[in-house]
Amino acid sequence: MDDYTKQLYQGVAWQYGASAFAEAMGSAINYSSLKADASSARIQAENIELQAQQRANMLREKYNNAVGNVYFSAASRGGKVSSGSVRANLEQSAKNLGEDIASQEKNAKSRADAERMRAKALGKQANMQLVSGLVGSIGSSVKSYNAYQIGYKGGKGNG
Repeated sequence: MDDYTKQLYQGVAWQYGASAFAEAMGSAINYSSLKADASSARIQAENIELQAQQRANMLREKYNNAVGNVYFSAASRGGKVSSGSVRANLEQSAKNLGEDIASQEKNAKSRADAERMRAKALGKQANMQLVSGLVGSIGSSVKSYNAYQIGYKGGKGNG
């Protein structure tokens, strides 16, 4: 084999070697990025649920304050809240509050579950990215070694 051909194969060997390194590093970077996105999605799911709990607590507090005001107002006039339309309104308001809170919690759970599913998908995608990058890197390494065999040792390579 002439010197020009050897130099050509040597250059190809270096090129494939650099390509293998770049594939491995790119794969590792993408893996890390996808894993970070998955973590972020899990945190978002937890935040959604916490915010729903906070909203429910705020609604309960507002309701309790309103009921307290009704009782205070009735007591200041010398009345009672044990019967009549005031009592019916309070019972209906309590029922509505319960339904509103249940609806908000159901919606929050659905959104949180969607974020958890997204996190799981991103985690799987990250693992696939890592494996495919490493396989590509190994393939480039084999090509580099074959070119090295031909260029530096004058052999025929393994492929």
